[in-house]
Formats: sequence, C-alpha cells, structure tokens
Amino acid sequence: MTDRELLELIFTEITGLKVGQERLEGEIGGLKAGQERLEGEIGGLKAGQERLEGEIGGLKAGQERLEGEIGGLKAGQERLEARQERLEASQQRLEASQQRLEASQQRLEASQQRLEDIVTRIENDHGRKLEALFDGWKQNTEQLKRHGEILERIESKLEKHEVEIKVIKGSKNISMW
Repeated sequence: MTDRELLELIFTEITGLKVGQERLEGEIGGLKAGQERLEGEIGGLKAGQERLEGEIGGLKAGQERLEGEIGGLKAGQERLEARQERLEASQQRLEASQQRLEASQQRLEASQQRLEDIVTRIENDHGRKLEALFDGWKQNTEQLKRHGEILERIESKLEKHEVEIKVIKGSKNISMW
C-alpha cells in the first residue's frame, strides 16, 4: 500500500475516531447532564427523605401523645366504670328500699282500711247512742215541761191557798177583836 493510501486510511480512521470521539464526548456530556440531573434528584430525594423523617418523628410524637391520651381515657373509663358500679349498687339499694316502702304502704293502707271500718262502726254505734240520748233528752224535756206545768198548777193552787189562809187568818183576827 502506498503512503498516500496509508495516510488516507489513517486519516479515515482518525476521522472515524474523531467522529466516534465526538459522539462519545456527546454521550459523556449527556451522561454528565444525566448525572447532574440524577444528583439533583438524589438531593431532592434526600431532602424529601429528611422531610419524611421529620414527619415520621412528628407522627411518632403524635402517636406517643395519643397513647398518653388513650391512657388517660382508659383511666377515666375505669373511674367511670367504678362510679357506674357504685351507682348500680346504690340503685339496687334504692330498689330494695322502694320495695320495703311499697310493702309498708300496703300495710298502712290495710291499717287505714281497718281504721276506716272501725270509725264507721263507731259512727254507727254513736249514731244509735246519740239517737237514744236525743230520745232520752226529748223525754226528759217533755217530762220537765210536764213537771213545769204541774209546778205552775201547784204554785197557782198554793197562791190560792195562801190567799185563803190569809183570809181565814184575817177573819179570825177580826173576830178576835
């Protein structure tokens, strides 16, 4: 091969290599741009990861706060359940007292009915006795009235007798003079 051919071959090879080099440099530039873009994305991902870690920390703190509140709610619920048990016991005592009161009320009502029956009998007995007393009073009044009339007649006769006695005594005194 001639020098010229060799040179042309070398030149073609060098030109091909230059084109390949330029292509490779372009690819390297693209790779560098991609690397920079990836590094930016990695920076964004790291910032996002830090933000997420902060949010996770906040969520953990919130979870701990909620667990504390749940603990408080459970304690409050236990207190309420204890109060409810005391209220239920008090309600049972009240119901027992109510039953005793109802039984006492029934006994009182029975006693009241017996007393009402006794009062009714007494009223009937007293009514009859009052009627008898009134009849006796009426008879006594009539008797007293009759006695009054008799006394009036006796007094009238007595007055006549006194007058007659005075007249008789007066005539004896006149004749004795």
